[in-house]
Amino acid sequence: MFYLLIGFAAAALFGIGAAGIYGSDALLTQVWVDHVFWALIFAGAALAALENASGLWCRLCQRLSGVVTLCQRTPCGQAAG
Repeated sequence: MFYLLIGFAAAALFGIGAAGIYGSDALLTQVWVDHVFWALIFAGAALAALENASGLWCRLCQRLSGVVTLCQRTPCGQAAG
């Protein structure tokens, strides 16, 4: 969730900065500004998804105790034993 918030904040700061530098009319004509804006948001969303996926992987390893070698390679498995 923190990464998603950082992605939105970075996109908002970029949008404000781009509007201040290029003007609001130029934002509609320059496509790269829109691409960077959405890329910042999607980067935050991707990092948030990876963070959630690692938590899901640890919970899966806790439930499947028979897969010991695979779970020992995860960060939660290394911390546990």
